[in-house]
Amino acid sequence: MATLPKEFDIISSDERRSGVEERWTSFQPYLLSKGYQLRPRYRPDWVPSWQINNRLHASDCEDSIDCMPLRVLDATQVASGRQVVIKMLVPGHEQGENELAVLSHFSSPELRGHPDNHVVPCLDSFPIPEIDSGTFVVMPLLGQYYEPPLKSIAEAHDFLQQLFKVSALTNIPAE
Repeated sequence: MATLPKEFDIISSDERRSGVEERWTSFQPYLLSKGYQLRPRYRPDWVPSWQINNRLHASDCEDSIDCMPLRVLDATQVASGRQVVIKMLVPGHEQGENELAVLSHFSSPELRGHPDNHVVPCLDSFPIPEIDSGTFVVMPLLGQYYEPPLKSIAEAHDFLQQLFKVSALTNIPAE
């Protein structure tokens, strides 16, 4: 089995995917077999939409944007149409050492519904083909914390309470 390369080509253009993007593109058929569809730019048969419709300009098209998906990329869960993120966890890299264990623990049936658990749940996980101990983790796609803007002091208070509740998590019972 292989490991992730230390360096990827991260330079792309409107019409050419970077090495990072090509890596995700190579996983698309596998991800689709698991029920997840990447956006058009990351599909093996991608043709830029502005080349199909010459009335469009590349800068107006979603598929002209390289979002620099080093380890995380958005996708759609085919069965439900739900937007998710797929994250690569690879032990031995800065990220990934204990992340799957922590996510799995806080996503367990006992803890998922706990009122003090604000950890983003792990919806699914499965091996990354040809990557030693690599795992794809699927989580809900979240928005920015400031969108929509907080409109009242009560909303700001609730936001801050959740943000600083970390010490209370130690009181959540373990298995």
